[in-house]
Amino acid sequence: MSPFRRSAIFAFPRIPFCVFFVALLIRLWVLLAFWKSPHFGVQSGDMGFYHAWALRILQGVWTDHHAFYGLPGYAFVLAAVYKVFGVFPIVVCLIQAIIDSITASVVFTFSRDAIAFASKEPLSPRREKLANAGGIFASLGWVFFVPAQTFTTILMPTMWMICGFWVCVFILSRLRETDVLHPWAAFGLCIGVLATMIATVFFLLPLLLVGIVKTVDASRPWKTRAPKAALAAVVLFAGVFAGTSPVWIHNYFIAHEPVMLSAHSGINFWIGNYPGANGYPKIPDDLPAGQAALLDASIQKAEEAAGKPLTRAEVSHYWSGKAWTAIRQDPARWMRLLGTKLKNFWNAYQYDDVTIIALLKEEGVLFPGLGWGIVAAFGLAGMIPAWRLSPPSRWVVAAVFLHMFSLIPVFITERYRMAAAPGLLILGVVGISFGIEAVLERRWFAFARYISGACIAFAVVFLPKTDAPHSMELYNLGIAELEVRQLDRAERHLLEVQTLAPDSPPLLASLGELYQMKGNHEEARKYYQRALQHDSKNNQVLSNLGLMDIQEQKWEAAEEHLAAAVASEPSDLQSFYQLAIVRMKLGKTALALEAVEAALRLKPGLPPLLELRRKLTASPEH
Repeated sequence: MSPFRRSAIFAFPRIPFCVFFVALLIRLWVLLAFWKSPHFGVQSGDMGFYHAWALRILQGVWTDHHAFYGLPGYAFVLAAVYKVFGVFPIVVCLIQAIIDSITASVVFTFSRDAIAFASKEPLSPRREKLANAGGIFASLGWVFFVPAQTFTTILMPTMWMICGFWVCVFILSRLRETDVLHPWAAFGLCIGVLATMIATVFFLLPLLLVGIVKTVDASRPWKTRAPKAALAAVVLFAGVFAGTSPVWIHNYFIAHEPVMLSAHSGINFWIGNYPGANGYPKIPDDLPAGQAALLDASIQKAEEAAGKPLTRAEVSHYWSGKAWTAIRQDPARWMRLLGTKLKNFWNAYQYDDVTIIALLKEEGVLFPGLGWGIVAAFGLAGMIPAWRLSPPSRWVVAAVFLHMFSLIPVFITERYRMAAAPGLLILGVVGISFGIEAVLERRWFAFARYISGACIAFAVVFLPKTDAPHSMELYNLGIAELEVRQLDRAERHLLEVQTLAPDSPPLLASLGELYQMKGNHEEARKYYQRALQHDSKNNQVLSNLGLMDIQEQKWEAAEEHLAAAVASEPSDLQSFYQLAIVRMKLGKTALALEAVEAALRLKPGLPPLLELRRKLTASPEH
């Protein structure tokens, strides 16, 4: 006997395929529009982290013999695609467009199920029409959901996890009677593989366990089928361990560290719960932004505190220990922070920590569409009638809340919470269909109850946020524009940030870099000097001042700035090289040779350094 429910819904097999192709067409349109942008292919921030990791894998560097410090699944997927098709990010984005089009089809079919089975009565023609219309509206809502348009077109694992998450929930909602093995081994394997990309998918496991209890040998009494249900749970977790096995085998048997997936969970827990946390990924002042720099600094600071080299597992324990200490010292603050995270999850304010949504809007490549606020408000409004009337919707409600709880221990961002959006769209159209039926059947009290719930939901979701970090998003947008030399746009956004945070050292340094690029050295020096007043050892500022001095042939000043730059960052190869050239210009051959030798210790055999050393050793003064 098939484990799946047979229903009249299967009489409409063509519509999901139509939804798939429409979604794919829209995704390809956005991708091609972005492809023409100067920002396409510029891999910075988290995108650059995965891209650089994939390139290292292609070069044969599969491990650094430490536990993974960052989830490796997506990096290995990128490396596999690059290996087959070449290093062309657009191929990855094409694959993600296909994956997200599957999500749109699932949203359609799930919504149609949820509306059609919202009554114990046989499927009437009117409900059939409502089910199809609701499915189409929900799927189009997802297709034009602005974050979904955005994250499909960049190198991030978000859309892979969302598709797998909702395919699992959809299949689970249709199960009626299952055996020990099928489909629980496949579920476990899917969850395990997805967890190597985004670990929050583990929070789907309680829902799968409920599915096991409800469906394994469901036609028999519980006492006789309980052992089989327990065995099915074992099969589920065995599948999870099999799916994650490439990662934990590496960590346990190659790195010799007790880490199942990634050791970076400790630093994430600290960022989400330290005394200055605000419910978003607000980086502590003593740590840099950007995933690669942040992870490197977190290791360095943990080792400095310990006074010895640490394993990655020990680094994770250091940061999680700091977080738990802060929680124990002020539990009231932490409880308020948890409440803030809950509000952040539902609030319409969009915190895009990689600033890619604003960037694509600025480029004009996105279709107008729904934001989180509308989706969340209608989802909340439909949640109660959906739970009461529609059995398939109960799986959706549970999945939405499980995903929300998976984020509360750390922080809320647009790309993290958007995995709940497909479920909220499904619940939203179920609620709307309930309201339409109430009007058609003249059940005015039921309609008024739905409208009242919708008003409350909208009030909760669109509650103004006075603590929203607008300046950080504008700053990140300006930096992204600076990277591709869209200098006028960058100037507009960075100056806007300056009105909100006039004395921010990173902002002052970035404004200095902006005006240096524009050739306005006088203005650049003003901002650089202000930045040095806050951080006199800022390596990037000192290095940039040295480069401007070289352009203006101010050799003594260049030597002073570059010497300070390498003193603050002894691994700065470029500054060592420039310092050697400046000292050669000043006739300080011995000191120039010292700078070259220091650079060669960082990068042995680099041809420009070898050539400069040859010139210096051939000098009559040597």
